[in-house]
Amino acid sequence: MLYWRVMYAESRKRKARNWDENDYYDSDDDTFLDRTGDIEKKRQMRMKRAGKLKDGRSEAALTYDQLVPTRDQSMNSLVVVDSNTYVYIASRRWRSWRR
Repeated sequence: MLYWRVMYAESRKRKARNWDENDYYDSDDDTFLDRTGDIEKKRQMRMKRAGKLKDGRSEAALTYDQLVPTRDQSMNSLVVVDSNTYVYIASRRWRSWRR
C-alpha cells in the first residue's frame, strides 16, 4: 500500500475534526499561557466558519432605542420593590413601638 501511495503521489486523507465537541479549541491550545490572544482569535474564527458567530460576535450590540424600554422596566420594578421595602420597615417600626 505504501509503495502504491508513493508511486502515484496519493496523499492521505485528513481526519475531519469535530470542533463543536471541544468547544472550538485545538487539543494543544492553552489559554493560560497565551499572552497574545492568538488562541482566542483562532477559536473565534473556527466558530465563525462553523456558523456559530455572525460577523465575529456572538450577539449584535443593542442600540439606545432598544435599551431604553429595558431600563424603564427595571426602574419601575425597582420603585415597586423600594416602596414595598419602605412599607415593610414602617410596619416593623410601628409594631415595635406598640410593644
